[in-house]
Amino acid sequence: MCLDNSITNKGYKERDVQLIADKDGYIRGKEWHTDRMNKLTNFVTKLADECGDDIRDWLKVNRPAELEPTNLLT
Repeated sequence: MCLDNSITNKGYKERDVQLIADKDGYIRGKEWHTDRMNKLTNFVTKLADECGDDIRDWLKVNRPAELEPTNLLT
């Protein structure tokens, strides 16, 4: 509900956790998971180091598209 101060990990799907192939037969393996979580960790660390008390303005400039929140109530 607070989209201005939130992030989501949209690209991470249930099939990724269960190591199920997508429609093209591709399974996101350990390397993909490690890379995805490292990017998320680096982003959150940078956010904590740089944003100050209010993250909303910082997120407007620094949040990558794959972490853009989605209104879950629509």
